[in-house]
Amino acid sequence: MTNEPLTATPSGDRICRCVARHSPVPMELHRHHVWPLGEGGPDTSLNLRWLCPSQHSSVHRLWREYQKHGGKPPWDVLRHYNKNARDLVAEGWAQAHPPLILF
Repeated sequence: MTNEPLTATPSGDRICRCVARHSPVPMELHRHHVWPLGEGGPDTSLNLRWLCPSQHSSVHRLWREYQKHGGKPPWDVLRHYNKNARDLVAEGWAQAHPPLILF
């Protein structure tokens, strides 16, 4: 692992999509790697999203639940996270753990 600075910027508008509208508007947004760098994800614009601090924390907690449950957390865990968080983590997990194709 290198200590090189991250160079990619998330594509798209600089807004968090965790809710229809934030109130109050977040003072800052975080860059989030959908497929985490620590799991081999790329530092590219397509792998980055803007998230408010609350959603960013929530997504990382849900990622740990995916790890704990081998990529299939039960609904009684998933239901505590909003659709945006569930979709982001499912997308990243699918990229990090593609299905094996046996010939």
